[in-house]
Amino acid sequence: MTLVKKEGARSVNRVMKRIVILACWIAVASYCAMAVVWGPSGVIVTKRAFDTAATMRRNIDDLARRNERYAAELEGLRNASEPTALEARSIGYLAADEVAVRLSLEPEPAVPAEAGRLLEYTGASALAEARIKDIAAMAGMVVLLAGLALRAARSARSARSAQGRAGQREILVQEASRT
Repeated sequence: MTLVKKEGARSVNRVMKRIVILACWIAVASYCAMAVVWGPSGVIVTKRAFDTAATMRRNIDDLARRNERYAAELEGLRNASEPTALEARSIGYLAADEVAVRLSLEPEPAVPAEAGRLLEYTGASALAEARIKDIAAMAGMVVLLAGLALRAARSARSARSAQGRAGQREILVQEASRT
């Protein structure tokens, strides 16, 4: 009888170890999966960083083109007299022999319409590291509790079937003794 109890206890211990190991494995695997997808260096954050970097490169290229255009315009104003005179007339200066005629036209803005856009990169992850750890721990606990509940249900079912078998054995023994 003692040997049977020890064997039963060993099998229960093995099952419990497997349940605990499975729960730990699920917790670690879910942590890894969530960190890879939603973590601080995850796929979603990396994609957002690449998109922001591409937008920044386009913005830098646009600003470089504008800078080249303004540099060429400035160089033209320094070296050629006619563009300088035209620019001076556009802001209100006249030569001694010229007469000003004012038309009611919309003046051009002194500052370009868009001098570039300010891009602020926020590298916040979709899920914080602590939140990922909490969710993974909860997943492990759910698996552990589910495994323990299934084990308890299985042992209760086997105890009931053992009682039923013992009752059937008694009935068979009584019937056999009658004959």
